[in-house]
Amino acid sequence: MLHWHSRTMVLHSVTFLARQGRLLAPRCFSSAEPSRYSLPEAWMPPRDHEVPDVDTFKAMHRESLQDPGKFWASFARQYVWKGAPPGDNCVDWNFDPGQGPVFINWFKGCKTNLAYNCLDRHVEAGRGDEVVIQCERNAEGEEAPFQSDSYTLLELRDEVNKLANAMRKLGVKKGDRVAVFMAHVPETCIAMLACTRIGAVHTVVFGGFGKDALAGRIIDCGAQVVLTQDGVMRGEKFVPLKGICDDALPLVESGGNEVHSVVVLRRLGADHPACAESMEMLPGRDHWWDELVADESTETETEWVDAEDPAFVMYTSGSTGKPKGILHTTGGYMVGAGTSFRHTFAVDTSMGSKDVYFCTADFGWIVGHSYSCYGPLLDAAKQVIFEGIPGHPTPARVWNIVDKYSVSHLYTSPTALRALMGSGDHHITQASRASLKLLAVAGEPTNPKVWRWCYNVVGGARCPIVDNFWQTECGSQIISPLPIEGWDLKPGSATLPYFGVNAVLLDESGQEIDGEGEACRPALVTHASHPSTCSAGNPPAYYSHLVPRDWHRLVVRHTGPSGDQGPVAQCLAGHLGRPTAFRGHVLLRPGVLPRRRQRKTGRRWLLLDRGTGRRHGDR
Repeated sequence: MLHWHSRTMVLHSVTFLARQGRLLAPRCFSSAEPSRYSLPEAWMPPRDHEVPDVDTFKAMHRESLQDPGKFWASFARQYVWKGAPPGDNCVDWNFDPGQGPVFINWFKGCKTNLAYNCLDRHVEAGRGDEVVIQCERNAEGEEAPFQSDSYTLLELRDEVNKLANAMRKLGVKKGDRVAVFMAHVPETCIAMLACTRIGAVHTVVFGGFGKDALAGRIIDCGAQVVLTQDGVMRGEKFVPLKGICDDALPLVESGGNEVHSVVVLRRLGADHPACAESMEMLPGRDHWWDELVADESTETETEWVDAEDPAFVMYTSGSTGKPKGILHTTGGYMVGAGTSFRHTFAVDTSMGSKDVYFCTADFGWIVGHSYSCYGPLLDAAKQVIFEGIPGHPTPARVWNIVDKYSVSHLYTSPTALRALMGSGDHHITQASRASLKLLAVAGEPTNPKVWRWCYNVVGGARCPIVDNFWQTECGSQIISPLPIEGWDLKPGSATLPYFGVNAVLLDESGQEIDGEGEACRPALVTHASHPSTCSAGNPPAYYSHLVPRDWHRLVVRHTGPSGDQGPVAQCLAGHLGRPTAFRGHVLLRPGVLPRRRQRKTGRRWLLLDRGTGRRHGDR
């Protein structure tokens, strides 16, 4: 998960091959600890899950590969579509240039709306009074002076509609790009949903970035409207978000783009000593959010868009080069994010449920999009949004939040867990954590030591750990355990590929590795597209359309040998003869063979565009 830091998402263990459904031989696990864990008995009482056991999963997985249109259409029809819902022939893609242009289409020709499915669908089902967002502010016990700290579905819908109406009056229409530069607050979610309500395309920029990063993303996507806030406290540090935006806009103008409207959330207010000094409100361009929406109606017209119309652009971090904008389209992303959220985390979202979900990922990263905003709301899950940082004021903060809101499902990053583990168990054991039912991690390798600590200390050996792999290009998890009967958990392992993902390992000659492989620089590939795969309309400089030779598959690049790549080293070293890690989808032109180049960074790149030498992929 990408939050509290700007780490790159890494595949922490590909320990199962999709076609074989069997474990790759591990060589590095300590014999003093079990290498597999059955689901805890405390989790096993009957739960309402569409996939009741591992045998059902395997059968469904085969169906998802053999007849993806029919398989995914059945899930797509659980959502609201304007006109005819997707039929069984709802998916088509081509990765082979010999067969024509490369494309990916999911539910093309069917019309839907993300905001409607996140909000109106539930309100119309009689769930408008259910609280779905509770916000924990930066300081313990703090209440926001200008915003609500909780939202029901109806309240959330009303705020989204008011902002959508105001944005339309600013000239925002279907297809326009809108940049969102805010903290991890509920209003960021409202901004995203207001964009999708009217068919605008949002790009959320992580609030920890500076003026150059913000300006570059605004220029690249062509946004002419920016939503931001006056500032935010992160721990003891004041972050002048509007001030950073003010400094970025001259750079945007010099780059050939012009922002004509800036909407500013009044989070801290003029009484904050540093806030007023850090920013200015330019008449005609800048608008206070609360004043802009004050007289707007809570009703608005929904823009029904084609499933292949763009929903958002998510930029990679830029840690390995110029940030790349990843375009996700509406219908496939909606079905992928919503379905995977339901299956992976198994949150009980029925009326009257006491389950509370807490994902610590910032909205500025793909995990925040899929599993803090859209995924939970598509399933009407009750969740906590945390504005602050995990170590403030003490390392006990996360566990106190768990107790305060009776959190049942906690989703965080291995980096956060390692930091909390290093602070001492007493910060954890002082909290009850009795409400916890499931733990989830993603973002970088979860080494077995941290996994077992999380399982035994944090979860008290009663909570399954859902350790999943995916990245910006995927849109939703593609390799992960599901907390269902018969599914064993393995420290450091993401276990099996999810529905629609046919993952295999290739050696340097492009041959699939079957069983024990020779030492090589492998590539993780998948033969097929899944619903939330990024659009084939991504810029050619990033998304080079095609895979090497005749593979016709999505290919994932890897970083070279590293002494502490934890789970990857432990799960793949025995299989491939050397530690290695994977990250980032890459598509190459035909005839371009995978090869390694040593960069000054010391990283090794398996896949590069031979023509440009550009690095492809990032998060």
